[in-house]
Amino acid sequence: MQFEFAIRVRPPSLFGVPEDGKVVVPASPGRQLVGPAIHTRALAEFGHGTLSEYRPDHQATRLDLDNSGIELRTSDNYWTVSVDATDVRAACARVKPVLERLMRHLTLKFGVNFDYEGLWVDTGEERTLPWPDPSHVQMFRGTMYNLADLRTGIAHAFSLATTVDRPLDKALAYFENALLLRDLALRVGFASIHAGMLWALAFLQLWKSITAILGDPSRDKDHQSRYRSIGLPEGYWKGEVEPLYRIRNDEDVAHHTLDFATAGAPAEAFGKAIAVCQRVVQAYSSTLAKSAQAS
Repeated sequence: MQFEFAIRVRPPSLFGVPEDGKVVVPASPGRQLVGPAIHTRALAEFGHGTLSEYRPDHQATRLDLDNSGIELRTSDNYWTVSVDATDVRAACARVKPVLERLMRHLTLKFGVNFDYEGLWVDTGEERTLPWPDPSHVQMFRGTMYNLADLRTGIAHAFSLATTVDRPLDKALAYFENALLLRDLALRVGFASIHAGMLWALAFLQLWKSITAILGDPSRDKDHQSRYRSIGLPEGYWKGEVEPLYRIRNDEDVAHHTLDFATAGAPAEAFGKAIAVCQRVVQAYSSTLAKSAQAS
Protein backbone atom coordinates (compact mmCIF):
# COMPACT_ATOMS: atom_id res chain seq x y z
CA MET A 1 0.00 0.00 0.00
CA GLN A 2 1.19 3.52 -0.70
CA PHE A 3 1.52 6.08 2.10
CA GLU A 4 1.95 9.78 1.36
CA PHE A 5 3.42 11.93 4.12
CA ALA A 6 2.60 15.65 3.96
CA ILE A 7 5.06 18.08 5.59
CA ARG A 8 5.72 21.81 5.81
CA VAL A 9 9.41 22.73 5.58
CA ARG A 10 10.97 25.61 7.51
CA PRO A 11 12.22 28.31 6.99
CA PRO A 12 9.69 29.33 4.33
CA SER A 13 11.57 32.54 3.42
CA LEU A 14 14.25 30.56 1.56
CA PHE A 15 11.51 29.47 -0.86
CA GLY A 16 10.68 33.10 -1.63
CA VAL A 17 7.41 33.03 0.32
CA PRO A 18 6.33 34.97 3.44
CA GLU A 19 7.85 34.35 6.86
CA ASP A 20 6.74 36.29 9.93
CA GLY A 21 9.11 39.07 10.90
CA LYS A 22 11.38 38.76 7.86
CA VAL A 23 11.92 40.79 4.73
CA VAL A 24 12.10 38.33 1.82
CA VAL A 25 13.82 39.31 -1.43
CA PRO A 26 15.56 37.38 -4.22
CA ALA A 27 19.34 37.06 -3.91
CA SER A 28 21.45 39.08 -6.33
CA PRO A 29 25.13 40.15 -6.34
CA GLY A 30 25.76 43.26 -4.28
CA ARG A 31 22.20 43.62 -3.10
CA GLN A 32 21.70 45.00 0.40
CA LEU A 33 18.67 45.07 2.67
CA VAL A 34 17.77 48.36 4.31
CA GLY A 35 15.79 48.55 7.51
CA PRO A 36 13.12 51.17 8.23
CA ALA A 37 14.11 54.67 9.34
CA ILE A 38 14.00 55.09 13.12
CA HIS A 39 13.14 58.31 14.96
CA THR A 40 15.81 58.08 17.65
CA ARG A 41 14.16 60.20 20.33
CA ALA A 42 10.76 58.58 19.92
CA LEU A 43 12.32 55.13 19.26
CA ALA A 44 9.68 54.54 16.60
CA GLU A 45 9.79 53.37 13.00
CA PHE A 46 9.23 56.09 10.43
CA GLY A 47 9.27 54.40 7.05
CA HIS A 48 9.46 50.95 5.53
CA GLY A 49 12.97 50.28 4.25
CA THR A 50 13.32 47.34 1.87
CA LEU A 51 9.99 45.68 1.11
CA SER A 52 9.57 41.97 0.46
CA GLU A 53 9.58 40.71 -3.11
CA TYR A 54 8.06 37.24 -3.10
CA ARG A 55 8.66 34.76 -5.88
CA PRO A 56 6.36 34.99 -8.91
CA ASP A 57 4.04 32.07 -9.58
CA HIS A 58 6.16 30.61 -12.35
CA GLN A 59 9.21 30.37 -10.04
CA ALA A 60 7.58 28.26 -7.35
CA THR A 61 9.84 25.39 -6.28
CA ARG A 62 8.12 22.42 -7.88
CA LEU A 63 10.11 19.20 -8.02
CA ASP A 64 9.19 15.57 -8.63
CA LEU A 65 12.02 13.30 -7.49
CA ASP A 66 12.53 9.60 -6.84
CA ASN A 67 15.26 7.90 -4.84
CA SER A 68 15.31 4.21 -3.91
CA GLY A 69 11.53 3.87 -4.12
CA ILE A 70 10.80 7.03 -2.13
CA GLU A 71 9.10 9.82 -4.10
CA LEU A 72 9.42 13.49 -3.18
CA ARG A 73 7.12 16.16 -4.61
CA THR A 74 7.49 19.81 -3.64
CA SER A 75 5.36 22.92 -4.03
CA ASP A 76 7.34 25.70 -2.37
CA ASN A 77 7.85 24.52 1.21
CA TYR A 78 4.89 22.11 1.18
CA TRP A 79 6.16 18.64 0.38
CA THR A 80 4.81 15.12 0.08
CA VAL A 81 6.94 12.02 0.51
CA SER A 82 5.45 8.75 -0.77
CA VAL A 83 6.50 5.16 -0.16
CA ASP A 84 5.02 1.67 -0.46
CA ALA A 85 4.85 -0.29 2.79
CA THR A 86 2.73 -2.84 4.65
CA ASP A 87 1.46 -0.35 7.24
CA VAL A 88 1.97 3.22 8.39
CA ARG A 89 4.54 2.23 11.00
CA ALA A 90 6.74 0.54 8.40
CA ALA A 91 6.27 3.49 6.05
CA CYS A 92 7.28 5.93 8.78
CA ALA A 93 10.36 3.84 9.58
CA ARG A 94 11.50 4.31 5.96
CA VAL A 95 10.51 7.95 5.47
CA LYS A 96 11.51 9.61 8.75
CA PRO A 97 15.29 8.86 8.59
CA VAL A 98 15.35 10.07 4.99
CA LEU A 99 13.62 13.32 5.94
CA GLU A 100 15.99 13.88 8.86
CA ARG A 101 19.05 13.37 6.64
CA LEU A 102 17.52 15.57 3.93
CA MET A 103 17.00 18.44 6.39
CA ARG A 104 20.57 18.10 7.68
CA HIS A 105 22.06 18.10 4.19
CA LEU A 106 20.10 21.27 3.41
CA THR A 107 21.24 22.81 6.69
CA LEU A 108 24.85 22.05 5.77
CA LYS A 109 24.44 23.41 2.25
CA PHE A 110 22.82 26.73 3.13
CA GLY A 111 24.09 27.37 6.67
CA VAL A 112 20.50 27.81 7.89
CA ASN A 113 18.66 25.36 10.09
CA PHE A 114 16.10 23.40 8.05
CA ASP A 115 13.41 21.36 9.75
CA TYR A 116 9.88 20.23 9.02
CA GLU A 117 6.44 19.96 10.56
CA GLY A 118 4.55 16.74 9.94
CA LEU A 119 0.98 17.44 8.81
CA TRP A 120 -0.83 14.20 7.88
CA VAL A 121 -0.54 10.87 6.06
CA ASP A 122 -2.76 9.86 3.14
CA THR A 123 -3.12 6.17 2.37
CA GLY A 124 -3.79 4.28 -0.84
CA GLU A 125 -7.21 3.43 0.61
CA GLU A 126 -8.16 7.13 0.54
CA ARG A 127 -7.88 7.49 4.30
CA THR A 128 -6.12 10.36 6.06
CA LEU A 129 -4.17 9.51 9.21
CA PRO A 130 -2.60 11.81 11.81
CA TRP A 131 1.15 12.27 11.68
CA PRO A 132 2.65 9.22 13.43
CA ASP A 133 5.36 10.92 15.49
CA PRO A 134 5.17 10.28 19.25
CA SER A 135 4.03 13.35 21.11
CA HIS A 136 5.90 14.87 24.03
CA VAL A 137 3.62 15.85 26.89
CA GLN A 138 4.90 17.88 29.80
CA MET A 139 2.89 16.53 32.70
CA PHE A 140 3.72 19.12 35.34
CA ARG A 141 5.66 22.29 36.06
CA GLY A 142 6.06 23.72 39.53
CA THR A 143 8.22 25.83 41.82
CA MET A 144 8.69 25.65 45.57
CA TYR A 145 9.91 28.93 47.04
CA ASN A 146 11.62 29.82 50.31
CA LEU A 147 11.58 33.60 50.76
CA ALA A 148 13.89 33.62 53.75
CA ASP A 149 16.47 31.64 51.80
CA LEU A 150 15.95 33.92 48.81
CA ARG A 151 16.59 37.07 50.85
CA THR A 152 19.75 35.57 52.31
CA GLY A 153 20.87 34.47 48.86
CA ILE A 154 20.32 37.91 47.34
CA ALA A 155 22.30 39.59 50.12
CA HIS A 156 25.16 37.09 49.78
CA ALA A 157 25.22 37.34 45.99
CA PHE A 158 25.28 41.12 46.18
CA SER A 159 28.25 40.98 48.55
CA LEU A 160 30.13 38.98 45.89
CA ALA A 161 28.95 40.93 42.84
CA THR A 162 31.70 43.58 43.07
CA THR A 163 34.48 40.96 43.18
CA VAL A 164 36.40 40.98 39.90
CA ASP A 165 38.00 37.61 39.20
CA ARG A 166 38.38 36.08 35.73
CA PRO A 167 38.11 32.37 36.71
CA LEU A 168 35.03 33.11 38.81
CA ASP A 169 33.36 35.18 36.09
CA LYS A 170 33.97 32.47 33.48
CA ALA A 171 32.79 29.69 35.81
CA LEU A 172 29.56 31.58 36.48
CA ALA A 173 29.01 32.16 32.76
CA TYR A 174 29.58 28.47 31.97
CA PHE A 175 27.07 27.49 34.68
CA GLU A 176 24.49 29.91 33.31
CA ASN A 177 24.97 28.56 29.79
CA ALA A 178 24.58 24.99 31.06
CA LEU A 179 21.13 25.82 32.42
CA LEU A 180 20.10 27.53 29.17
CA LEU A 181 21.06 24.39 27.23
CA ARG A 182 19.30 22.16 29.77
CA ASP A 183 16.09 24.16 29.39
CA LEU A 184 16.33 23.86 25.62
CA ALA A 185 16.86 20.09 25.92
CA LEU A 186 13.72 19.85 28.04
CA ARG A 187 11.72 21.82 25.48
CA VAL A 188 12.66 19.60 22.54
CA GLY A 189 11.65 16.51 24.53
CA PHE A 190 13.51 13.29 25.33
CA ALA A 191 12.28 11.61 22.13
CA SER A 192 14.14 14.11 19.94
CA ILE A 193 17.53 13.17 18.54
CA HIS A 194 18.69 16.67 19.49
CA ALA A 195 17.95 16.07 23.17
CA GLY A 196 21.00 13.87 23.68
CA MET A 197 23.25 16.41 21.96
CA LEU A 198 21.86 19.28 24.03
CA TRP A 199 22.27 17.36 27.30
CA ALA A 200 25.87 16.58 26.32
CA LEU A 201 26.57 20.24 25.56
CA ALA A 202 24.95 21.32 28.83
CA PHE A 203 27.01 18.77 30.77
CA LEU A 204 30.19 20.01 29.08
CA GLN A 205 29.43 23.58 30.23
CA LEU A 206 29.21 22.35 33.83
CA TRP A 207 32.52 20.53 33.40
CA LYS A 208 34.12 23.74 32.11
CA SER A 209 32.68 25.67 35.05
CA ILE A 210 34.18 23.20 37.52
CA THR A 211 37.57 23.05 35.84
CA ALA A 212 37.80 26.85 35.46
CA ILE A 213 38.27 26.70 39.24
CA LEU A 214 39.85 23.31 39.94
CA GLY A 215 41.87 22.87 36.74
CA ASP A 216 41.54 20.43 33.85
CA PRO A 217 43.43 17.10 33.75
CA SER A 218 44.45 17.75 30.15
CA ARG A 219 46.07 21.10 30.95
CA ASP A 220 46.65 21.66 34.66
CA LYS A 221 49.09 19.49 36.62
CA ASP A 222 47.66 20.67 39.95
CA HIS A 223 44.08 19.66 39.13
CA GLN A 224 44.00 17.09 41.96
CA SER A 225 45.16 19.54 44.61
CA ARG A 226 43.52 22.90 43.91
CA TYR A 227 40.33 21.88 45.68
CA ARG A 228 42.19 21.86 49.04
CA SER A 229 43.06 25.55 48.70
CA ILE A 230 39.36 26.49 48.66
CA GLY A 231 38.40 24.35 51.64
CA LEU A 232 36.96 21.25 49.98
CA PRO A 233 37.53 17.97 51.84
CA GLU A 234 40.33 15.50 51.19
CA GLY A 235 39.62 13.19 48.25
CA TYR A 236 37.04 15.55 46.74
CA TRP A 237 38.49 15.29 43.24
CA LYS A 238 38.57 11.51 43.17
CA GLY A 239 35.22 11.03 44.86
CA GLU A 240 33.11 13.78 43.28
CA VAL A 241 34.82 15.23 40.20
CA GLU A 242 36.48 12.20 38.63
CA PRO A 243 33.15 10.38 37.96
CA LEU A 244 32.04 13.45 35.99
CA TYR A 245 35.33 13.38 34.10
CA ARG A 246 34.64 9.83 32.98
CA ILE A 247 31.24 10.88 31.60
CA ARG A 248 32.92 13.84 29.89
CA ASN A 249 35.35 11.49 28.16
CA ASP A 250 33.16 8.48 27.38
CA GLU A 251 29.60 9.68 26.77
CA ASP A 252 29.54 11.87 23.61
CA VAL A 253 30.37 14.99 25.63
CA ALA A 254 33.91 15.99 24.67
CA HIS A 255 34.47 13.43 21.91
CA HIS A 256 32.23 12.33 19.07
CA THR A 257 30.45 9.01 18.86
CA LEU A 258 28.58 7.47 15.94
CA ASP A 259 25.74 6.31 18.18
CA PHE A 260 22.64 8.48 18.59
CA ALA A 261 21.21 8.75 22.09
CA THR A 262 18.13 10.68 23.17
CA ALA A 263 19.49 11.60 26.60
CA GLY A 264 21.82 9.09 28.28
CA ALA A 265 24.42 9.49 30.99
CA PRO A 266 24.87 13.30 30.71
CA ALA A 267 21.16 13.80 31.45
CA GLU A 268 21.13 11.21 34.22
CA ALA A 269 24.18 12.74 35.92
CA PHE A 270 23.21 16.35 35.32
CA GLY A 271 21.78 16.92 38.80
CA LYS A 272 24.94 15.52 40.37
CA ALA A 273 27.09 17.72 38.12
CA ILE A 274 25.09 20.80 39.13
CA ALA A 275 25.61 20.03 42.82
CA VAL A 276 29.37 19.59 42.35
CA CYS A 277 29.60 22.77 40.29
CA GLN A 278 27.66 24.79 42.85
CA ARG A 279 29.84 23.59 45.70
CA VAL A 280 33.11 24.25 43.84
CA VAL A 281 32.20 27.74 42.61
CA GLN A 282 30.68 28.78 45.93
CA ALA A 283 33.74 27.53 47.83
CA TYR A 284 35.99 29.51 45.49
CA SER A 285 33.93 32.70 45.76
CA SER A 286 33.89 32.40 49.57
CA THR A 287 37.68 32.01 49.58
CA LEU A 288 38.00 35.16 47.49
CA ALA A 289 35.70 37.05 49.85
CA LYS A 290 37.71 35.98 52.91
CA SER A 291 40.95 37.01 51.23
CA ALA A 292 39.46 40.44 50.39
CA GLN A 293 38.33 40.94 54.00
CA ALA A 294 41.75 39.98 55.36
CA SER A 295 43.64 42.40 53.10
